[in-house]
Amino acid sequence: MHRCAVRDMFLVDRLYKAADTSKDGQVSFIEFRRAVQKLRGSLEQRLAMYVRIFDSSGDGALDESDVTKLIAIGMPSAGPAEVAEHVHELFDKMDADGSGTLSFGEILDGINDYPSLRDQLERTVI
Repeated sequence: MHRCAVRDMFLVDRLYKAADTSKDGQVSFIEFRRAVQKLRGSLEQRLAMYVRIFDSSGDGALDESDVTKLIAIGMPSAGPAEVAEHVHELFDKMDADGSGTLSFGEILDGINDYPSLRDQLERTVI
């Protein structure tokens, strides 16, 4: 139960920061509405928002730690070894420039190259 509360607070904090597009430390109703629309929008809109939510460094790309958190939250029944396997597989398939991070463009290209992954993500909401 405690682990779930920590995960929820992590998501609340990251979503708040992603929604605060003006970077003034507050989320206006308009910012909140836009964030919700993106999370309920097309797969591309949701992926862009996921990158904003999980990008811990603020550089517009996800590193292995960020992707690990994303997958662990999206697959709560998966154990650490299974999550690590998925992370490794995603980086092998999507890190086109070998930077050790996944940009939105790399994620989008990777999703489009793997229809089964795209289909799975179409049904997934964090």
